[in-house]
Amino acid sequence: MFQSAMWDKADIDAAGFSYGVAPLPTFGDRPAHSALGVSAISIAKDAAHPDLAWEFVKFFSSPDSVAMRVNDLPVRKSVAEAKGMTKDPVYKPFFDILATSNTERHAYLKNANWGKIQDNLARAIEATMIDQGNAKAHLDDAVKRSKRLLK
Repeated sequence: MFQSAMWDKADIDAAGFSYGVAPLPTFGDRPAHSALGVSAISIAKDAAHPDLAWEFVKFFSSPDSVAMRVNDLPVRKSVAEAKGMTKDPVYKPFFDILATSNTERHAYLKNANWGKIQDNLARAIEATMIDQGNAKAHLDDAVKRSKRLLK
């Protein structure tokens, strides 16, 4: 199993792997939550050409512009539906998780040490790939090293 996001899909497809996409696991009756990331666009308050910038923002967020983008999930539900992505077995789990995801739960937004915690987890995953018999030990060590950073 490999947990990732849309940005890896093109490379996985190019490699010719046969794969499926599954929703994130749940624990008991608690729903799964995923991190949501979006690309924001704005106009600086002191922009030299705010009217031109506004025209670009309107174009960039239009259904036609959103439909042109590849290797990402459309930010407009209407575009995803028109492309059949909300029913496609590869894309559907990504759209399904949106219903339970909440940006207020993102640890990286709430904890200044999130980068260090993420590094601990990345090292544990890498160590597990090298030493496949000790996943629990590596992950337990990451938890131990990270606990002090959560306070």
